[in-house]
Amino acid sequence: MGDALPDGKGFAIAFRQGSVVYAGAFGGTPPAPLGPLVHVDGLGTTGGAPVVAASGERIMIAWSDRATASEPWHLRTATFRAGDDAAQPHAFAAPPGGLGEQTMSPDLTSLGSGRFLLLWTEGLATHQVRGAVLGEEGAPSSAFAVSPDGSDAGQGQAAVLDDGRGVVAYLSSTTPGFYEAVTAPIKCVEKK
Repeated sequence: MGDALPDGKGFAIAFRQGSVVYAGAFGGTPPAPLGPLVHVDGLGTTGGAPVVAASGERIMIAWSDRATASEPWHLRTATFRAGDDAAQPHAFAAPPGGLGEQTMSPDLTSLGSGRFLLLWTEGLATHQVRGAVLGEEGAPSSAFAVSPDGSDAGQGQAAVLDDGRGVVAYLSSTTPGFYEAVTAPIKCVEKK
């Protein structure tokens, strides 16, 4: 997974090798690393694919993780700057109001000024796509539901313009075994 760094400085990348998530940045001509790869050990032997986004000087990664196959999935995030040699992981606690029990399938989108839009799929038997804006310190705003009640939804992906207007696409099912792609408009504004 990759994302462009601001001002054309290069690209941020993230990938998983075994249970370890790696991330870093590269840029220049010819392209070269902008520091070492940071790595975060997984909680168990498997985990979800990481996503990455760059906003301001910060690069954030998010992924689903769990210690054992019998545990529910939960999101973890880590933030670093190009050139850092370490990233401290954090457990993401979904704000109240959703289906709870597990969080998985993250998506990250830059909102500029060090802020990110984080989407995730929440729930165990039925799923819901939710989102929150993560501020400078990585703390989430109050979360919002992207998918409506009464559908089984997941795999949200966002695209947001510089003015905060955007769209989220996700898969939704109101009939078991039949999924369709659905879109929902969003507007991410900075509260002052």
